Amino acid sequence: MADVSSAAAARRRCWKAIGSPNRIVILEFPDMATAKAFYHSPEYRKAREARRNAADFKMIVVEGL
Repeated sequence: MADVSSAAAARRRCWKAIGSPNRIVILEFPDMATAKAFYHSPEYRKAREARRNAADFKMIVVEGL
């Protein structure tokens, strides 16, 4: 398991021109299949739709931390 609290508090630098995020949210899943199931779930779909025109959002999935 990754040390999520350390990852969330760590210094970060964007290497490509994607802008500097104001906030980072880290979610941990046991595997990629579970992360995909969460992303496509009806519950998360509602959150995506609510955020669609309200926030600039980028999701990055990292496997193997």
